[in-house]
Amino acid sequence: MHRFSLIILFSTGLFLPALLRAEARPRFDVSYLSSADLAAVRARKKAVSKALGPRVAKALRVVQAGDVYALLYLRHGDAAGAQATAAAHSRILRRKGLGSAAPMESRQWTVIMDDGLRKPQSPRQAKETEVEQAAERHNLESMVYDHIKQLRREGRLSSDERTAWFIYDFSTGEKLVEINTDLKFQAGSLIKPFVALAYMHAVKEGRFTYHDQSRLYLQRMIQHSDNAATNWAMRRLGGPAAVKKLLRKNYPDLLTDLELVEYIPSNGRTYRNKASAQDYSRFLLALWKDELPGSAEIKRLMALPKRDRISTGVPLPEDTKVYSKTGSTSHLCGDMGVLLAKGPDGQQYAYTVIGLIEKQNRARHYLRWLRSRGDVIREISGLVYRIIGKIHGFSAPRQVAGASELPAPKPMDYLDTHDTAPYCSQDAPSVFQAVSAESAPESRPAPLTCEIQSGLDVRASGAGTLAPNGMCSSSPEPPGLTFVLRTTEAPRP
Repeated sequence: MHRFSLIILFSTGLFLPALLRAEARPRFDVSYLSSADLAAVRARKKAVSKALGPRVAKALRVVQAGDVYALLYLRHGDAAGAQATAAAHSRILRRKGLGSAAPMESRQWTVIMDDGLRKPQSPRQAKETEVEQAAERHNLESMVYDHIKQLRREGRLSSDERTAWFIYDFSTGEKLVEINTDLKFQAGSLIKPFVALAYMHAVKEGRFTYHDQSRLYLQRMIQHSDNAATNWAMRRLGGPAAVKKLLRKNYPDLLTDLELVEYIPSNGRTYRNKASAQDYSRFLLALWKDELPGSAEIKRLMALPKRDRISTGVPLPEDTKVYSKTGSTSHLCGDMGVLLAKGPDGQQYAYTVIGLIEKQNRARHYLRWLRSRGDVIREISGLVYRIIGKIHGFSAPRQVAGASELPAPKPMDYLDTHDTAPYCSQDAPSVFQAVSAESAPESRPAPLTCEIQSGLDVRASGAGTLAPNGMCSSSPEPPGLTFVLRTTEAPRP
């Protein structure tokens, strides 16, 4: 670096060691077309801009190097980022018959303006582009981090709770938020998509046939968080240890932190299975790219209608499609999924939201705790949608005048069978404690219904009896009952 540059950096207080170290490394843009035909490159710019959206279009430039013209996305970023962006853009462009994108080492391009004028790009302009993009990515992570700190100050997150967050934008191939992604958390029902992956791998190998019965079991495992269906799948695969061995052997770089050591007990209290946010993130990335056996079927299962914590009660447009799975125990409240938002031009923008909140000590008022922590995840999901909307140039849902930056969540949550509904048999009482005895009555959503599901046959469902103390029961007690406590009340504003 020249002496003059160092003087400016020191005098303005902008001496950034990371940027100084990075200056010596080559920087990369993304190329979409190189041709001696300027008209063809300009035409491609219009088509690529429409396909990739306004955020990318803003940085697209027609440049000249000698007798050759090129269409570039001026990222001036590192090689890994350019490669990821090119791969993400290529998937969109190929679907529209617009070829592929590729990384190209940055240089001082001569930019061809729309009026035909030629304007050399200065190193300062290239550096500003890189800094703006870094600030854009950093901004969302900072907002999430600051909001979590504020929740701790307000007492909405306690000192014995830790959180993890991961946000990935498929349209740009960039990680927007990575907080505590390498820490292992209790998994609860979040292991169920991994069990589905293991089962579909066995189907691909020819060990099983994917027929109506197995499809019903996997559907209940994912859509209804059915523990019996999950244990059925794991038993067919040889047990939890065999499932983990299969996944580690065939997908060694996918689920590196996964600890799958137990079936889900009859009371739903599974605390020993663990995974990290980066396990969920790698799984979702590979799933979305159709790199896993049965990807289409697993996505279908995860998209089936159900309540979750990244879309239910979050101010999202009704046409936002969601592929998700929740997980809950008396120590964990979590959700992972892919959201597919649609811009005004019909272009779809996929991104992941993974949020985990783990409490060291068992939650005393389970329903109250689960609902409040679910609302935290909803707040973050609403924030992410608005920032993704800003990045890609589509508007977030209209906010109420005077509303804060973060959306006010609707205080709703649900109890899935994993958390609260042990499976009954003729030798076990067909009653479960929906709310812990010490919970105050106001901690329960009201009014409530008690839904009974017999085995895996949804058609055998019926109404049960909800006692004032929160007990759900049925008489007489047929075998194989699942009791699910659901709120029938419309979400409160």
